[in-house]
Amino acid sequence: MGRYGCMKSSTFFLNDYGAVPDGVTDATEALQGAIDACHTAGGGVVWVKPGRYLIRPIQLRSHVELHLERGATLLGSADVAAYPNWESTKFNTGLAPYNARYLIIAEEAENIAITGEGEIDGQAAVHYDREGKAARFWKIRDRATRPGRMIFFVLCRNVRIEGVTFRNAPAWTFWVLGCERVRFEGIVIRTPYEAINTDGIDIDCCRDVTISHCDIRTGDDAIILRAIDRMFHTPRVCEQVRVENCSLASNCNAIRLSYLRDGVIRNAVFENITITDSYRGIICQVPQISETPERNQKLDLPPTKGPTVENIRFTNVRVEAKQPVWLRLSDGEPVSGLRNVVFENGVYKGEISSLVKGNDIAEAENILFRNVRWEHHAEGPVLETEKCHNLRFENVVFAQPEVAEAVAQKEVEGAAFENVRTERLATRE
Repeated sequence: MGRYGCMKSSTFFLNDYGAVPDGVTDATEALQGAIDACHTAGGGVVWVKPGRYLIRPIQLRSHVELHLERGATLLGSADVAAYPNWESTKFNTGLAPYNARYLIIAEEAENIAITGEGEIDGQAAVHYDREGKAARFWKIRDRATRPGRMIFFVLCRNVRIEGVTFRNAPAWTFWVLGCERVRFEGIVIRTPYEAINTDGIDIDCCRDVTISHCDIRTGDDAIILRAIDRMFHTPRVCEQVRVENCSLASNCNAIRLSYLRDGVIRNAVFENITITDSYRGIICQVPQISETPERNQKLDLPPTKGPTVENIRFTNVRVEAKQPVWLRLSDGEPVSGLRNVVFENGVYKGEISSLVKGNDIAEAENILFRNVRWEHHAEGPVLETEKCHNLRFENVVFAQPEVAEAVAQKEVEGAAFENVRTERLATRE
């Protein structure tokens, strides 16, 4: 019996299928051949020995574990013409952000894995003008041809990603869409800090996901929970997600919840997380289109009641970012709810005032800060709040260079403060 319960388990060595580990010779047919043979045999392991293997897009199939030995690297092609748009009848590929181009894809597969101590490298630099850096990010050469994701799993069950290092994704490193029972364990993600859209792990419309002991440093969002349910014929919820014992850093946002016209995101726990060297630490954003990078694109988005984000807990989270927390619902944008969010036993350090803001359609409701220390290294309030209901602070310390108003309130109902104190914070040199 195989690791995933398949009837037969065998090992298929990539080199036996003609792959040359020189980083120059195309190994795509060899790798796809090994995967197909493993799948046909009932499942097993496709084993990649040390060396550099140049590949174009491949498809991972049911009951196949792709194992990269230490010293093995799968190198994504630098030729943009090598990445066709994926076509599917299972979801609306035309609504995929950026495009439907991927390096590794699995659709409706079960019992699949990518494991080992090797690496997958997407060669991101070829898609950016590194001499034309503006502000924090390089300029994208061509958004239409740059692969939108390095690895894409859609409608899969029993997915395991373990141990591997993922480098230089051209855009999102992982997009996990409409999947169930997904495990990320002990992986490393590194994308160029100056490359925009280079997310770490995007969990989207999934159920039962665990991300643990991962080290993620990205140019864009590190870990994201979304519900782009318009990708499917019937809505799907993003729920039962646990992120624990991870180290995150981002030139944008370390943890993001929701975005433009999403569906339901609920029942998630973030525990024992360290966030450093980030622009924003934890955000939940529901923007208007005019506030997004997509504002100049013609987006055919269906009518929506707006996102619901509820029952989210951050426990033992330590944040060092310019802006530690940013929960913002743009006025006029449809929102079904932002409620039941708990921050407990954490430390939040930053320079820009954090924000909790509802909008004229839905207040930010039942937001709790318990056993939390804030360190605000700038003038102004530590936390700005607006259009909130039932905002609570229990055993909270606000540390500022000058003891002043810690929490600014505007249109806030039911704010409660229990054992809250302020203290003077030494100015950073």
